[in-house]
Amino acid sequence: MGSRSLVAAALVVAGWPAGIRAQAQDLTALRARADLGDAAALTALGDALLRGEGAAKNVPEAIRLYERAVALGHAPAMFNLATLHESGNGLPANPAKAFELYRRAADQGLAVAQFNVGNMIASGNGTKTDPFEAILWYRQAAEGGVAEAQYNLGLAYETGKGIVRDEAMARRWYREAADQGFARAEYNLALMLEEGRGGAVDLAASITLYRSAATADITGVNARLTAELKDLQTQLAELRASNARLAESESARVEAEKRANALSAAAAQLADAQRELAAARSETAQLNSSLQAVERDRTNRISQLQQENAAISARLRQAQGTLDQIAAAARLINGGPVSTATAPSAPVVSAAPAAGSPVSPAPRYHTVSDGDSLTRISTRYYGTASRWQEIYDANREVLKGENSLRPGQRLRIP
Repeated sequence: MGSRSLVAAALVVAGWPAGIRAQAQDLTALRARADLGDAAALTALGDALLRGEGAAKNVPEAIRLYERAVALGHAPAMFNLATLHESGNGLPANPAKAFELYRRAADQGLAVAQFNVGNMIASGNGTKTDPFEAILWYRQAAEGGVAEAQYNLGLAYETGKGIVRDEAMARRWYREAADQGFARAEYNLALMLEEGRGGAVDLAASITLYRSAATADITGVNARLTAELKDLQTQLAELRASNARLAESESARVEAEKRANALSAAAAQLADAQRELAAARSETAQLNSSLQAVERDRTNRISQLQQENAAISARLRQAQGTLDQIAAAARLINGGPVSTATAPSAPVVSAAPAAGSPVSPAPRYHTVSDGDSLTRISTRYYGTASRWQEIYDANREVLKGENSLRPGQRLRIP
């Protein structure tokens, strides 16, 4: 495996999930609903105050609203408050409290919270490190559609960190994340397709994924540069307006002009960066052209190998025919083999249990098969995926460290 297979060996940290953000709405109506104890309204109003959307930014008030929604058991509020505890935004950083809140939201099935629980367990942030348990949380978040979790799960399968190495499974989860446009997963999957790891070689799909990953990276850089340029232009306009208002004060005007000039220089640097980005796009186009040439060369080579393989197959069939003729002649000379028949074995009859004897309930066990996970086993025996922890705790002597689920393992079902 080449070093290019790992775009970023470090675990990806999920950003603020769009689904948890408040929708733009009338804050007056939102406040009225919040005053009535509506948990969703409390969370949405907290979002607006945290970002200063539709009202002045007020982080302490946002925290108070989140805490009220958390007391009502609202999972998105738990997640949002956990991010503030983890980052130290508006209150002292407290990883242990953040982990507790993420875990409560994760237990309610919030996929992004499940992903952050996995991240904190994997890094030992706010809790003890357990690579195998982190994988279990990544799997739940991945099955919930979190692209970053799908990428991390693929990375774990590819490197064998916290789970038995399985390049076919790595390829599967990279595909899930790549289908959502996650550039790092597209790159890793492209490399596996090119090298034929975890499945058949697919050069055409590999080239398509390389291009998509490169385009996503350039697009993201351009978007960030554009946003920064827009922000700087806004600041420049504000400084110039401030400079006009303070025209009677020469010293203030000079200071404002200095700041405006500095921002103008920064804007010029960003413009240069955009020109460099355009040059990078041109280089990417040249790379795509080179990749097409490589693809044509490989296609020609594959066609040549297929022709050679057909010729070898024809010679093998001819040789097999000769061997069949020799074998037939040998049988005519030596006579055919004598077949023997064996008597069928007598059936074994098991003794029936004595009438009236007590039958104690046998403990339940599950033999692990391909594709099993603790969440799927929990669903099978309990009708819900949330009781996987009980199965894990009952079998810690089997599931330790890197000893993950493997076909043939026998697990006790409590």
